[in-house]
Amino acid sequence: MNASKKYLLKPFQDCINSDDFDTDLNELKILTGPTGFGKTYAMVSKGGQIDQVFDKGMRIVLVSIPDTGIMSAFEKNQCAKNCNAVLANSLLEVWELLDNEDMDRILMIEHASNFKIPMLEEILAVTTDIGMFIDEVHAWMCSHLDNYRHVHGCATPVYNHVLYDFAQLLAEYTPYVFGLTATPTTEQDDDYEGGRVDVMGDLSFRIINKWPTKNDILGRVAYMDDPYKFDIHDEECAIGALYDHLWYVDNHNNRYSTKISGAMWIGADNVSTGYNLDWTLDCIRIYLQELNKFDEYGENSEFAILSSDFKGVLTFHENSNRIDYIPMKEEKVLKKMRSHNDELKHLILKEKGKMGVDVPSIKSILILKATEKKRTEEYGGGGISEAFIQRLGRAFRANLSDDLAKLVAKNGYSFHGVVENLSIRKFKEFMESNRIKVHVPENNIMVIDGLNRVIDAPYSIPFKTAKTKWIEKRNRLTN
Repeated sequence: MNASKKYLLKPFQDCINSDDFDTDLNELKILTGPTGFGKTYAMVSKGGQIDQVFDKGMRIVLVSIPDTGIMSAFEKNQCAKNCNAVLANSLLEVWELLDNEDMDRILMIEHASNFKIPMLEEILAVTTDIGMFIDEVHAWMCSHLDNYRHVHGCATPVYNHVLYDFAQLLAEYTPYVFGLTATPTTEQDDDYEGGRVDVMGDLSFRIINKWPTKNDILGRVAYMDDPYKFDIHDEECAIGALYDHLWYVDNHNNRYSTKISGAMWIGADNVSTGYNLDWTLDCIRIYLQELNKFDEYGENSEFAILSSDFKGVLTFHENSNRIDYIPMKEEKVLKKMRSHNDELKHLILKEKGKMGVDVPSIKSILILKATEKKRTEEYGGGGISEAFIQRLGRAFRANLSDDLAKLVAKNGYSFHGVVENLSIRKFKEFMESNRIKVHVPENNIMVIDGLNRVIDAPYSIPFKTAKTKWIEKRNRLTN
């Protein structure tokens, strides 16, 4: 049994087939697992969780996603095809489709902001045969404004808990309400120092699966190297971290054909540290000029930006301070980042990228943000690390050459039984292409607790440990 079936599909099947499942109302059931374990695939694939909910007689399945970049229009249509369902684009369209009695599989996959109670009440008046999946359930599901500070580590003047209220109403009528996440919050999980935060509502949370073992994570997820920590309040230290981040990517790609990429998170235009987009681009331009990182035309187009202001590729010039901005759709930017044959190697992000950036080649992470979120003293004052771990999670996915990716896919998406048989050269390239380097602010409780949680949970195996274990396995095979 592969890891996705073991940790995602089987626990889900055991849950919906249990004797008392039909009475498990007023509860949201959560499936957890590290980034790279196929949570979304297990949900949308043929025979996956959505398909199984339809097989149980549910007429409607609603899927909430927190970011439009998580699932393209093509992927939504493919999911509908996998489930033999009709795809609706709104709750209104779902309600209208109910007029056709032969329409017994209606699927809606939309942004979390589209789920409003008045339209749900209209649908519930027609049928209660409804299932729901909330992808990245940690993101929009705090139960109340009064809990927001405890759960997310920051205050907000307005929070209407719309998605929580929507799921709460639906769960009064159906037990088929589920969530997926790599980082359950303190309202959703007991495994936090300081204890769990009680929900302020009638909808409770329950995790229904176990976290993968270290051996299963060894065979599925990239490996965390020792972090590079720097004083974010010292500009020279910040520049050093930025340059090391860029150099790490360049050095690898000069040595191996399996490309790695970098992702950096920067501050807003008015950020107190000054590490905003203009500062970042000035530093990059100086780095490129000092190392003469330009092509035969005196240009460098290895950098892209994804932000609310601009999405596209940047071109730096050897003999000029000018930077050309070439607009490009987000899907195309990410496709170029994924390709081992494309020159695009660096992604600059503001808030984009906590979730939904699926680029397996990202193996160097730089955080140029001084944000520090921590629990109130009432709950121990520890770091609130979900957002931080989500950023690191962009690097957890396996980064494989095309040939190796095919072998791993045939092997149930597990490295076990594949890595042991690689040549010495290919083994070294595999390890180095899945070595995660993170550059993070020092003396930050959110970062400290987040890094500890990544290893303790674990989300990723330390690189040195992973390398030793693989060498031992390879030696046993040859002896």
